[in-house]
Amino acid sequence: NINRQVIFLPEEFGLGGAATKLGADNDYRASLNLALPVFSNFNHVNKKIAETRLSYQHEVGRDTKQKVVNATKKAYFNYLVAQEMVKVQQTQLENAEQILEDIEIRIRQGTLTDYDFTTAKVQVTQAKNSLLEAQNTILPLANNLKLLLGLKKEDILKLTEPIELLEDELALED
Repeated sequence: NINRQVIFLPEEFGLGGAATKLGADNDYRASLNLALPVFSNFNHVNKKIAETRLSYQHEVGRDTKQKVVNATKKAYFNYLVAQEMVKVQQTQLENAEQILEDIEIRIRQGTLTDYDFTTAKVQVTQAKNSLLEAQNTILPLANNLKLLLGLKKEDILKLTEPIELLEDELALED
């Protein structure tokens, strides 16, 4: 035997707080309600978020690749410029020494003063200092380029071709 369901109502309902039986004897009812969404906007939104994150990760990877390429090009250019600066400073030193020799000859001939000789010596000294500064910049720039290329410090760099810049890579700073 299955007893009938009972519900207790408060005294405010006017039934005196007694138990009220519901239904009929030997009667039992149950229900089951299942729901499966055919379309869920929440899942659609999550899919869009995942696609956006994937796209973002691809852009981050592309950005990193561009930064490495740009840093390598910049290091290459800096190293090329430093090599050219050493050549220019060597030429300047040779010119200053040649001028000093010419001035020494003219001083022996009596056509120039000691002031001109002293000025020429100062120019030779300045040219030597400029050459040393240019030579000192090559080693750090070479090490930076080796680091970016994954080479060892002991490896010797031999740059054979100038690197080309695309037109959109050129930028003027304000």
